[in-house]
Amino acid sequence: PGFLSRIMFALILLFFLVASGDLFLMKMLQSFERFSDKRRAVVVMKAIEDRLGYYLGGIALINAGLGVVIGAAMYLWGLPSAIVLGFMAFGLNFVPFLGGLMGATIAAAVAFVSLDGTWAAVGVFVTYIALTSIEGQFITPMAISRRMRLNTTIVFLTVAFFAWIWSVMGMVVALPILIVIKIICDETQSFATLGRFLGDVDHGR
Repeated sequence: PGFLSRIMFALILLFFLVASGDLFLMKMLQSFERFSDKRRAVVVMKAIEDRLGYYLGGIALINAGLGVVIGAAMYLWGLPSAIVLGFMAFGLNFVPFLGGLMGATIAAAVAFVSLDGTWAAVGVFVTYIALTSIEGQFITPMAISRRMRLNTTIVFLTVAFFAWIWSVMGMVVALPILIVIKIICDETQSFATLGRFLGDVDHGR
């Protein structure tokens, strides 16, 4: 019940955010008096829309591909409901760090029960982790713009904080929130140093 209530809260919040349209932008513009500040605010909001949409769209496509590959790998291992495991991999991979480990553990448990062998479960676990590691270490860094990459330590602390205050849903929304903060810092001269700190070792402007 607690988990379902958090999902319902997130969906209701998303509904009101979508229904509000440009209300937040209008209120933000009204809070500035100088025209130059209003224009800068519009530029920052446009950058947030473009770069966040690019990032989330790219991650969704990468996760979809990962789900297909993992589903095929689980099918080759002879696991039942390999398609379900592929969809599970797609959803869990939106959770940084823990998503892949959770998916590998679930797949290994299914293998242990259905294939009646410890070594089969170990093989499934290793296969799942290997595929997610290839995605995380090679595919995503090559596909995502360097400016959008984040400091790994900051990502971990942000995910831990939001998981503490909002459980699983917090882990899902932690990364988009951190990305929005980084974009604002990148587009605001006074916070440019913080933006560089939030970026990874290759970040540069």
